[in-house]
Amino acid sequence: MDFCKDIFGSLEMVAWLFDPERGQYLEIEGAAPALLGLEGAAVRKRAELWQERIQPEDRALFRRLRTLHDNPGAGVYRTTEPEAWVLREETAVTEVDGRRLISGLTKRISGPSRRTDRPTRSPAVLQSSDKLLDDIIETAPLMIFVKEADDLRFVRFNRAGEALLGYSRDELLGKQDQDLFPEDQAAFFVAKDRVTLENRQRVEIPEEVISTRHGLRTLRTVKVPIAGEDGKPAYLLGISEDITERKRFEETRSQHAKELELQAAKLQESEKFLDDIIEHVPLVIWVKSAEDMTYLRFNRAGERLYGLSRLDMIGRTDHELFNRKRAERSLQTDQEAVQQRR
Repeated sequence: MDFCKDIFGSLEMVAWLFDPERGQYLEIEGAAPALLGLEGAAVRKRAELWQERIQPEDRALFRRLRTLHDNPGAGVYRTTEPEAWVLREETAVTEVDGRRLISGLTKRISGPSRRTDRPTRSPAVLQSSDKLLDDIIETAPLMIFVKEADDLRFVRFNRAGEALLGYSRDELLGKQDQDLFPEDQAAFFVAKDRVTLENRQRVEIPEEVISTRHGLRTLRTVKVPIAGEDGKPAYLLGISEDITERKRFEETRSQHAKELELQAAKLQESEKFLDDIIEHVPLVIWVKSAEDMTYLRFNRAGERLYGLSRLDMIGRTDHELFNRKRAERSLQTDQEAVQQRR
C-alpha cells in the first residue's frame, strides 16, 4: 500500500532499522530532517551523525538502545541540533533475512512543531524501502492499524496490536469497531476517526479505554488521515501506546500523596493539641537540645516561675541565663538524663 511511505513522516516520528553488528542503519523513514536536521540517506551512510546530534550526557543511553542485549528497550534523550528536542524511543529485536536487527520508533515529546518535505526516490529504492518499512511496522512495539476511509474497516494490523487486543489479524481484518468492541467504545472510536478524516488533520487522544481479551486497557492514540492519489483521505492510520501501567502508577502515586497530606494534616492537628496542653498545663515544661543544651521550647508556667519570657530563653543555655552554680547543677542533671536515655 502506498500509505506505508508516508506514515511516519506525518507523525513527527522516525522509524528505523539498525544492524548492530555492522553499526549501520539499513532504513530510516519519517521525520529525520525535522527531528535531527539530517536526511535519512546521510545517516544510513554515516551512522555516527545521529549520535552527534544528542547531548553528551544522554549518549550512553542512546548507544544501549542500539545493542541487542538491551532490547526490547525504551528511553528518553535530548538533542542539541537542529532544536533542543526531547525524544522518546522504543526499540525491539527483529529478524530480517536471518539477521538479528533492531527496529525502533523515535518520536518527539517536546519542542516546537515542524514538518519537512521528503526527497523523491526511484521506484527500485521505493520497493526496497516498502519491504523494510513493512518489517518495521510489523515488529514495532506500538499497536499500528489502518482503516479504509469510506467504511472504517480494518485493513492492516501489526503484531503488537494483536498482542494488545488478544485478537488475531484474521479476526480483525475486514471488521469494524462495532464488530469488536462495546457500543459506547465503538461510537467513541468512530467519532474520532470521522473528525480526523473530515478535518484532514492529525488527532491525538491522550486517554481512551478499550476492552480487550485481557481486560480493560488505557491507550494513548494518534490518528492520521492518509491521502490517496486524488488528494482525499483514503486511509486512516492509528498508532496506540498502552499506558495502563503508567496510569496506574500515577494514580497510586496521587493516592499516596493524598494520604501523606491527610497524615500531615492529622499531625498538625495533633501538634496543635499538644501545644495547647503544654501552654496551659500549670507545670513548667521546657525542651533543650541534647547537643548544646540550648533551650528550644518554654511554656507559660516556666515564664511565670523564672520571670523570663520565652524569647529571652530560646536559643540560650543555663550558663547564659543563671548564675554559675545553678547552671552547673542544671547541666549535670541534663547530661545524666541524656546518658540514661541512650
